[in-house]
Parts: sequence; structure tokens; C-alpha cells
Amino acid sequence: MPDFAKTVLALLLVLAGAACASSEPPSNLMGNTNWLSSCEEDDDCGDELSCVCGVCTRQCSETNDCAGLEGAACDEQSEALATACGSSVEMSVCLPECGNDRDCGGGYECIATHCLPTEVVAGDGDVATGCGPNGAFTAAILAPDEECVLSADSRKIPTGLYDVSSGFDGEGGSCDAPYVVAVLLYSCLQGINDTLQIHSAQVRLQDINRSTIAFDRFTPLPNPFLVTSNTAIFPMRDDGPSPGVAAVEIIPTVYAEQLDGFDGQQLLAEIQLFGTTVGDVDVELEPFVYPIRICNGCLTLCGAHLPPELSAEEIYGEGVCRDNASADDRICVDSSCTTPP
Repeated sequence: MPDFAKTVLALLLVLAGAACASSEPPSNLMGNTNWLSSCEEDDDCGDELSCVCGVCTRQCSETNDCAGLEGAACDEQSEALATACGSSVEMSVCLPECGNDRDCGGGYECIATHCLPTEVVAGDGDVATGCGPNGAFTAAILAPDEECVLSADSRKIPTGLYDVSSGFDGEGGSCDAPYVVAVLLYSCLQGINDTLQIHSAQVRLQDINRSTIAFDRFTPLPNPFLVTSNTAIFPMRDDGPSPGVAAVEIIPTVYAEQLDGFDGQQLLAEIQLFGTTVGDVDVELEPFVYPIRICNGCLTLCGAHLPPELSAEEIYGEGVCRDNASADDRICVDSSCTTPP
């Protein structure tokens, strides 16, 4: 590999490392040796805690119920656990609050404003619990495999990363792509006319406190807003809910222009999908919240800095999908960039 390619690779590793949590454990996890440990059953958690969605914690109705777990707050209906597990969680539990991964420390990630163990976040969850009253539910956001294929078996992404700098820095950048995610859905509908056609989604972009972001710096933009989507999900199978994957544009480029103030911060995308069965029954899925870290330039390389002899594999890496560049660790080369290094 040429020396410059090694330099590029080293740069990308540094960027990835900067996004990682501190190696020091958070002090608020030290009050109980089992709290936030991964688990399979209640016996793994001791007498005072329960195993909920693979993590030891305590059920609560208010923050006072979390006494003795320093730094804990009562996460109502545990949106954090529901996001991590890809299923509905109908109880409130005690979890540490956070604004980013650094607030949680090594081995933990900030999901929907609460810290969870990385191994729990990376788990597949129990899709059978998520059917709910609407007959279909959103389970996770997916990453393409090494052949750039998406399926229900693809790797799940607990949090996103989106570079908003490309094309908005006055240099005429060529990497200004919208942030498109692949949403994993499941249908529990069982009738002969219950093939579900997903046709659209409502997206609401929120700050870490769940306040709706106002996009009014230039031409005012609606928030929430509707986008189109398109996928069909067959009726439920004998072995469980039937999966499907839908592409949803959750941050159009015109919205990205107004997100530079979120550099280094996390925002939340609340995604609600809509569909209609072949029997002409409308189906509204419950909203699904996806945390996204915003950066300004972390996934963009200036084309003028790259020697022409470098191959695409040396720049992007082998097996890297270049669609939706500048998102989720996919590098984009700004070919119009002429700024000296």
C-alpha cells in the first residue's frame, strides 16, 4: 500500500477513535455491581434488580425509585431499551442519562439519551415481542454487508453518523448526499390479503432532549416532514413475524445545511412508517427513534490531497459501499476540493 494510502488509513482510524467513548468507566455505574450488566434472566442481576431486554436494571415510576443507583433517571417506557432491542418495552426502568457516548464511558453507548452496555446495544433483540396492536413494527436500522446487500440478517446499527459539511462550506463540495437509512420492519398480519405495502414515512428531527428542531435559518422547512418509501412485506410466517427492509431519507440535504451547529452532538430521528395492505387496510407503525451523531468534515476527504495513483480500494477500503457516502463511516472524496493541505 502506498505511504499516502497508509496516511489516509491512519487518519480514518484517528477519526473513528475520536468518536469512541472514554476508556474510563462512568462513576455513576459504580454504585451497584450488577446495575447495567448484561443478563439473560433475573437471577443474573441479584435481589434488587431485574433483567430487562438483556440488561440488569430496576423498574420505576419516577426518578426517586432509582435511589441508590447514582446518576440514574427513570426512563419512561424505556425508549433506550426499545431502540437497542428492536422491540417494544412497556415498562419504565432506571438508566443513567447522557448526551453522547463520552458521558457513558468505555463499554457503554448513549442510546436515546440513556447509557446502555455495548454488548446489549449490539444484540439482535426479541422481535416476537414487538408486534403490538398495529400488526407491524419497526425493529432496527441496518448496515449493508460486505457485498453491499441489505437483508433482515444484515448487521444492525444502534446509532448513526452523518457528515453535514460536504457541499455546504463554500467550496462547491460534491459529497452533499442526503442521509438515507435502511429500516428493518416486521409484520404480524396473517390474512391472505395482508401483504403490507409501505409507501411513506414521517420523520421528526429532535435534539437530545426530544425537542423538535426548528429549521428556520434560511427558507423555513417543515419538521416533521413526509418522505416516500417503498417495500412490500408478506404476511406473518409460521416461524414468526415476516421481515422487510425499507429505505427512508431521514435527513434531506436541504435540512443538513442547518445542522452544522450540531457538530459533535447527537440528534434523534423519530421515524413513523405508513402502509396499506392489499386488502386496502391502512397500517400506521409506532414511531421508532434513531440516534444520529452529527459531524462537520469527519467523513470527507479533499480530492486535491489524494495522489492520482491511489485506487478506489485504497481510498475507500475493500468491500465498502460508496452509496450514501458521508454517512455511517462511509468516506466521500470531494473531487471539487482544491484547498491546500
